[in-house]
Amino acid sequence: YRYTYTRTAATGDGDGLKTATVTATDAAGNVKVQDVGAVTYDFTLPAVSSSSGTPSPAWLGKVLTYALNASEPLLSDPALTVNPALVLSGPVKSGTLYTWTRTINGTETQGAYTVTANLTDLAGNAVSGLSAAGFTVDRNPPTIATGPVLNKAPAFYKVGDTVTVTFTTSEDLDLTLPV
Repeated sequence: YRYTYTRTAATGDGDGLKTATVTATDAAGNVKVQDVGAVTYDFTLPAVSSSSGTPSPAWLGKVLTYALNASEPLLSDPALTVNPALVLSGPVKSGTLYTWTRTINGTETQGAYTVTANLTDLAGNAVSGLSAAGFTVDRNPPTIATGPVLNKAPAFYKVGDTVTVTFTTSEDLDLTLPV
């Protein structure tokens, strides 16, 4: 004898491992209970659990590393959309972590980049346009405008004198100024 039972998975079933158990009773009243298999339900959409672009800002000659960690194993590599358009090499996969790279070569658009990701998990749950961390490319050196550079004329100083150098720049800098 062959019996077939079908059931459509419903969201109320919840995620996780589900065991199919058959309880069979014959005409004499004998009962047999047996597990006949198991399935895993997955109704949860994958998500970006973390992402980063480093260094940010990335500058000429530096290797930009973009990392995205998915909330669960994926069926295929995430598809990234970088805006403004930028091609990244990769990804390299390690578990649920995907890493792309690009050496900043001067052809990139200066400024902020946004990133969105399309993910599909092992069950086929797909989501597109997930926001991920952005990054910045800064391939232009700062400009330095000098004004009156030294604080006294003539420009002769003796031990104990304070030298003051004043200038303005096009952006905030991390600098040292040896005199």
